[in-house]
Amino acid sequence: MIFLASEPTLDQLRDIRMPEPIARTPQTWGWWLLFAVLAVAVFLVVRTLRRRWEADAYRRRALEELADLERRAGDQATRAEALRAVSPLLKRTALGAWPRDEVAGLSSGAWLSFLDRTYPGHAFHGGAGRLLPDLAYGTVELTDAEVAGLFDVAR
Repeated sequence: MIFLASEPTLDQLRDIRMPEPIARTPQTWGWWLLFAVLAVAVFLVVRTLRRRWEADAYRRRALEELADLERRAGDQATRAEALRAVSPLLKRTALGAWPRDEVAGLSSGAWLSFLDRTYPGHAFHGGAGRLLPDLAYGTVELTDAEVAGLFDVAR
């Protein structure tokens, strides 16, 4: 057997060289700029949603209290007290949404007019809500249907 110098021998063999791993971070500034813009956009959306959530906290609390009043109105022993508390609850809720000087001094017919302006329809002057001023003095006896209608309008 004749070996030629151009034929490879075992001492000339080398391991296969693998390419460098691909970087997982962007290599150009454009991608970094896109990530920064997306991060700012996500931050602004989250901040807006959080502010909206915090601004609506008074509504969530009012709905929780209204549900409690409705539950108490179902019991004859606590019905009068629960019905008397509906109008003050609506007033406190309105004070959370409108300027104090626009809401605080309202009572009786003016209060019902304000509620009608802020409610779709005329359920306070001509519907179940018309009894709110009388409920403050406990002079009205309501049926179960009237109580349910009042709480639906208040909600």
